[in-house]
Order: sequence, then C-alpha cells, then structure tokens
Amino acid sequence: MIEKISAGGVLYNPKNKKYYLIISLLKNEWKLPKGGVETGETLEQTALRELYEETGFKNLEFFVKDPIYTSKYIFEEKGQEYSKSVIYFLFTTLEEISIHTKEMDQENLSGAWFSYEEAIEKASFEDSKKGLKIAQEIFNQNL
Repeated sequence: MIEKISAGGVLYNPKNKKYYLIISLLKNEWKLPKGGVETGETLEQTALRELYEETGFKNLEFFVKDPIYTSKYIFEEKGQEYSKSVIYFLFTTLEEISIHTKEMDQENLSGAWFSYEEAIEKASFEDSKKGLKIAQEIFNQNL
C-alpha cells in the first residue's frame, strides 16, 4: 500500500466569526482546504501553500503552532490502494475577500464563509466536520 501525506487547515476569521470552506464545483463537495506535501516542504509550508492556492487568502496566521487534527483513511484509485494521512492546522485571517488563483481554476474550486453551525451543516465529509469541531473548541477556550 502506498502512503500519501497531505496538509491543510481550518481557516477562521475572528472579525466576522466565520469559517471558510471550499467547494469542489464538479462534485458539489464542501470541505477544508488541503493538498499533498511537495519535495522539500514542511507540513506547515504545505498547509500555508495549499490554503493560499485553494482559498486565495494570503495573510494567514497559525493560531496554534501544532496541528490540531490528523485524519487517516484508505482509498483506491486506478486499482492501487493508498493510505492517506491529512494533517490539519488552525489558521486565522482578518481578510474577508480572497483573490482568485490559477489552482482554483485548475481544480474547479470556489469557497465561502460560514458560521460554525452553517459550516458543520455544509461540510460534506466527517474529517472536515471533526476539524471544525476541534477548531471551535479551541476558539471557545482562547477567544
């Protein structure tokens, strides 16, 4: 089995108290931004790059230094089985409007801000919901 590692994050705006989710327009799936680690990158660098590429937000800050959650699952693609680990960090930004990136075009992505309750309802996958829940617990304790 081939192992794949991705990094991404939960993005929160403390000014409007909302979370940002991306949507895969072709699949109509709402999720947290994430992507594969490139050669020479740390997990933190991957998470920052992927959040920028998939959301268009540049001014991102780590809210806590360490990852908040790791999702692990197995999937099959073209007859090959993969074990995937996705490491999620927690980010904040005061920006509300993003720029459009070439990666958003290539991957048919868009996104929107949601209240915590709306984000939980919108999220298509359990790992996104779990990341949002952990983030909300952290913010409830620290903000």
